[in-house]
Amino acid sequence: MAVPPDAGPIEAGPPPQIRVEDLSHEVPADPTLHRVERRPFDPEPQRERMRGWLAVGLLSMLAMVLFFSFVSLWAKIGKEELQTVLTIVVGPLVALVSAAVGFYFGSHANPPTPPTR
Repeated sequence: MAVPPDAGPIEAGPPPQIRVEDLSHEVPADPTLHRVERRPFDPEPQRERMRGWLAVGLLSMLAMVLFFSFVSLWAKIGKEELQTVLTIVVGPLVALVSAAVGFYFGSHANPPTPPTR
């Protein structure tokens, strides 16, 4: 956009005043709006939920292995093959389940105490 030649110099006025208001102390008019609660981040609830899901998942996996082993005995699958598979699968699975469940319930037995000064 071209400036006409007869236009004088462009004068800039004072900068506009910016008005800042703090509205954090006011209650919102809409009752469905809530104030944001500021509190420090606590990962404990998410950690406990995940530990619970892991314990439930491992226990259900052990239950499924035992259930299908009984079903395979009922279906008259060879006992030697079943014994080989169960020897390979059940031992490590029981170790995993016992470690996870022991750690999960062991952490509930002694809740952490805050350090003393």
